[in-house]
Amino acid sequence: MTKRAYSIAGGCWRGVCWVARQLNANNAIITAIATVAIGIVAWLQWETFEKTDRTLNKTLLVGQRAFVHLEGISLEVADNWVSESESNSKITVFNAPRNMGKMIRSKFSLTNAGNTPTKSLSIMIHCQLVGLDRKVVEPFDLLKWNEATVIRRSLGAKQTITVSTESCDFKNNDVLLNAQMSVVPVFLTGEITYEDWIEPGTVHRTQFAHRLVVNDYGRDNGFAGMNVTTEPTGAHNCTDEDCPQ
Repeated sequence: MTKRAYSIAGGCWRGVCWVARQLNANNAIITAIATVAIGIVAWLQWETFEKTDRTLNKTLLVGQRAFVHLEGISLEVADNWVSESESNSKITVFNAPRNMGKMIRSKFSLTNAGNTPTKSLSIMIHCQLVGLDRKVVEPFDLLKWNEATVIRRSLGAKQTITVSTESCDFKNNDVLLNAQMSVVPVFLTGEITYEDWIEPGTVHRTQFAHRLVVNDYGRDNGFAGMNVTTEPTGAHNCTDEDCPQ
C-alpha cells in the first residue's frame, strides 16, 4: 500500500515537473502571445476612446455653431409708396413719394439658433406668380441667384431678423383672387448661405419654397378682411446636406 502511494506521488510529481519544463521551454512564445493580446486590447480601447472623443467634439460643434432657419413668413398690409418725378427739359424738379393705396408686404423671419454668430451671411429671396401656361414641378427652381438683389446681413447668436424684398410685395387684389382660385399661383422662395466661426470655410445653406394660400382676398384695394398665409411645398424646405443636390 505504501509502495503504491509512493508510486502515485512520484507520478504526480513527474507530471508537474513536465508541465513546468514545458512552460519554461515555451516561455518566450507565451510572453509573445500575451504581449500581442495586451496590444490588441489596448488598441480596441484607444479606438473606443477616439470614437467617443470624435462624437463628443461633433456634438459640441453642432450645438455651438451658427444654425440659420426660416422662423416664419408673415403677410401684412402696408402703404404702397412710390416715387414720382416731374421734369422740365430733362431736369428733375422734384421727386416726391406718393401713396398709391395699400399693398401686402411679405416679411421673412430668419433665426440663428446657434450659440455663435454667422459669418458671410447672404440671403436671396424671390416671389413669383406662375401662369396656367407653365407647369411648376419644383417651385424652388424659380429662384435664380442674383448678386444685385442679395441681402447681406450679420446674424448674432440666438438672434432673429426680418427681411423683405420688392418681388414679394403684392399690390392689388387680383393677385390674391387669382391665387385663391388657383388661376395664378404665387410661390415664395429663398436660399440663405453662411459660414460659422467654429469651422470657417464650410458653407452652410438653408432653402425654402412656400405657396401663397389665400382663404379670403379681402375687399377693394384696402385688403380689408383678407386672410392670407403660406405653406411649404416641394423638396427644398431643408438645411445643409438634407437639401437635394
